Formats: sequence, structure tokens, C-alpha cells
Amino acid sequence: MFRNLTTTSVKQGQRVTSKAFQHNPPQPSRFINTSVTVDNSNNDYYNSKFTTGNNNNNNNKSFHTQYRNLSYSRELASASASASTSSQNPNAESVRKLAYTLQEATAHLSPEEKPYYKQLLAFDECTAHNATYDLATGRISGGVGNFWNAVHKIMPLYRELIVTGELNDKRMTELVSLLRNGLRIHRLELSKLRKNLDKDANNPLKEIHYFLTVSIREVSQNVLEGLVPLNSHGLTHLFKAYKDLGFTVEAVHMWETGKDDPKLYQLFTSESVLGSVFPFLVESGDFNYDEINDIYNRIKLSKSPGEKIHSELQVGMIRACLYKGFTEEALKIFQQLTSDVYSTYTSQNIQPPINVKSYMTMAHLSFIGFCKDIPTADVFFKGAVNEEMPYLTPLQLNFIKKYISNIWNITNDFSQVKQVWLTTWRHYELKDH
Repeated sequence: MFRNLTTTSVKQGQRVTSKAFQHNPPQPSRFINTSVTVDNSNNDYYNSKFTTGNNNNNNNKSFHTQYRNLSYSRELASASASASTSSQNPNAESVRKLAYTLQEATAHLSPEEKPYYKQLLAFDECTAHNATYDLATGRISGGVGNFWNAVHKIMPLYRELIVTGELNDKRMTELVSLLRNGLRIHRLELSKLRKNLDKDANNPLKEIHYFLTVSIREVSQNVLEGLVPLNSHGLTHLFKAYKDLGFTVEAVHMWETGKDDPKLYQLFTSESVLGSVFPFLVESGDFNYDEINDIYNRIKLSKSPGEKIHSELQVGMIRACLYKGFTEEALKIFQQLTSDVYSTYTSQNIQPPINVKSYMTMAHLSFIGFCKDIPTADVFFKGAVNEEMPYLTPLQLNFIKKYISNIWNITNDFSQVKQVWLTTWRHYELKDH
């Protein structure tokens, strides 16, 4: 049966991800508002939930008989557990060959006749339950229970379907989006708690976070090994999931690995992906400025007249310039960013929407937090305090902390440090009244 090819990959996939990333699984617990029990040592739940339902089909019987002894599960488990992230990993290559064999054997079957047809339908059903939430009201579309059920069910299906060739870049992007929204909704659920999660060892939110973390790492590994495709939109979501997790070092390592692979270079250096990656590089402080500046200029030169660089990439490049001390270059990009935004909407006689203005907000705050030229940083700080700009300039504390640190490290002027702290404090006092 098709399950003989894939069922043990569900079991081993859960074990090897924890082994590969040295993370001990927590005790079994229940998802919020659901009846789904999470237990990484017992996969009866997974095995009982999904069946092929195709045992009466003669073609499928023949297929199952011929391929029931294929060792996909062991190969995938070994590939996932490997310390190497190279797409040339011999175990990953074995999985690719096995996938080719499977796809060749089922090529003559209609979609409904293929032995994994019901698993594929179940996968699509899970992604259809992707949810969004309203920050203002805390309301989650579709309900929390249905969403978490979908998140929990999809990873065993993913492991079963990885060799079928049916997980195209669209399906993979939907999977990544589901996992990332899981992190965001998890954070929303945390905000509703009345007690510290660290003091509540049995809270199911801990189990959810572990499950999402392992799943995101597993998908990332498979992308790097070339076992699944992903488009730039999906990869951008994947990097933003790492941002939500706070895994800066892992994100940088993943990007470095991907861009060094000739088969993945174009994907990992695409415009939207770089916009999500550059903040990681700046946060880590370990990056080659000349390299990313060359990539940025290549994208810039590739634009046709009137075509604009993505604003998120411009903000990321501003931070990289500021971190490395290229203040003038950062100012030029900031000027271009504001010009691009306002020229687009002024020509239509409308104001830029808030989500578009937010790029200027983040660029402005970047000058406060990352600029090593203190007089320039001061100008942006005072502009934010006095609310002189046509876009919002909230004094976000993470940027103020960097600003104060830069003042002290560069000038050793405690009086200026004190003045910035007092100004920020007074600013918040006025906002509260």
C-alpha cells in the first residue's frame, strides 16, 4: 500500500527533526480548544486519521504491491537528520531518485486513481483552513479550533506527499503561510494569558510552539536539499517565520546556504526575499557589505524605466548601509524611497495608505537605531519626538535602546544618553495622558 511507502516517515520525521536540532519534545498535551492530542512518541493519531481509500482500485493494488518495499521513509529520515544542508547530500539525492521512480510509475493514472489522491485532498483542505486575525479585536477568522487542527494534520500529510511531485510551489507557499500564521496566532493567544507561561509547564501553547518550530525547520531543510519547490513569496514567508521565532543565526545560515547553491541562487537573491533577509544580516552583524551592495545594485539596474525597487528591500539596504557606516548612501536610498511612495500616489491625487507609509516609518526608525553618525541620528530622533513627518514615527524602544547604545559607545557622553532617555520617557508620559 501507499501507506507502506510513507507511514514510517511520519514517525521518523518527528524523531529526526528533534534529533537534528537538539530539541527535547515536551510531554503530550492538547491543542487549544481542540481534541487533538500531540504526542511525538506515538503516531497512532496520524495513522488513524488518514487512509488512502483506494484499495478497491486494481491499478492501485498493482502499484502498492510493486512498491510496498521502497525505502523512502528511511531515506527521508536520514536526509532530514543529516547535519549537511547541501543540496548535494547523498541521502537527499536518493529521495529524489525514489520520487522520480514513484512519479514515473503513476504517470499513466488519472488524479483520482493515484494512491495518494485522498491525502492530497486532505492537504488542500488543511491549507483552506488557513486563518488570519484582527489585531484590533483579536478575532480569528474560521475559529481557533479548526485552524489548529489543520496545522497539526498537515505535517504528516506533507511527509507522505513529498515524493509524489504534487507539492508544487503554490502548495508549499500555502503550507509555509499556514505555519507562519500559526506563530502569529500563537503569539496572540499568549497575549491573552493571565499568568507567565514559564510558570505553567503544562500549558498547551508550549507544545504548539515546539510543533511549529520543528515543522518550519523541517520544511527549510527540505527546501535547501531541493526536495520541495518554493517561490519567492513562500520563501519570504519562511524567513519572516524565522523572524517571528527570533532565530537570527539560523536564518542567516539558511540564506547563506541557499545563495551559495547555484540551483537556488536566483530564488534566494530575489527582491522580496532579500527584503526579509537584510534585517537578519544587520542583526547578526556578520555580513559582507560589498556582496549585498552588488546584489542590490544588480536589482536596481535590472529595473525598467518607471519600475521601482520593493520598499522592503530599500529599508533593509538602508539598515545595512547605516550599520556599516555608509550614512550618505543610506540617505540617498531613503530619499528614493520617499520619492517612490509619494510620486506613485500623488499622481493619483490620493494619500499613501498606512501600510505603504509604514516603510518610511521603519526607514526613519532605522536611522535612529542604526546610524553611527550621531548628529544624523539626532535629527531623525528629534523629528520623531516632534512628530514632524507626514508618516507615523513612534518611538519604538528597541530602536531607542540601539540609539542610546550608539551614543555611549561612540561619544561616551552620559549627559546626552540621559537626555535621550528623559525625552523618550516624557514622550510616553504625554501619550498616556
